[in-house]
Amino acid sequence: LPNFSLASLSFDGSDDYVEVKDAPSLEPTRFTISGWVRTSQVRAESLIHKLSTGGSFEGYALVLNSSGPGSATEDGYLALWVGDITNGWTNVSLGAGAISNKQWHFVVGTYDGTNARIYFDGVLRVTATKTASIIANAINFRVGIHPFNNTSLNGLIDEDPINNRALYAPEGL
Repeated sequence: LPNFSLASLSFDGSDDYVEVKDAPSLEPTRFTISGWVRTSQVRAESLIHKLSTGGSFEGYALVLNSSGPGSATEDGYLALWVGDITNGWTNVSLGAGAISNKQWHFVVGTYDGTNARIYFDGVLRVTATKTASIIANAINFRVGIHPFNNTSLNGLIDEDPINNRALYAPEGL
């Protein structure tokens, strides 16, 4: 994946999001998604995703949510979802209240083919071991909109690179 940077995108919580047309470079088997996030109102919303919502479990997402894939409970729960049609979802998450409104947080989700990890404000906070074979899907890459309920982010996202490998703390997370 090419690294790219989104400079302080502002989302008003009603209908804003960024969509990038599907491309082979957005189909990594290993990845890191990272960025600075400042929410105005925490609710079930996606920071970044490229996943199928039709029950096939293909793709990946870094989301604010509550009870896992498909939940609409609003309590500041930060999760990384990695899925495939055979193995289902790997759902790595920080519990309720992880994201505080009107404060900047550096969030990182990585997947190396075996482990999914979340770093929060520079500290590794949670790891889950599960193998998922992320397969190509025709879904566009989206920033700022939830994949299941289409709720738009209410806040800011800054410096959002995506890499086609899992970065680790010594590499500058």
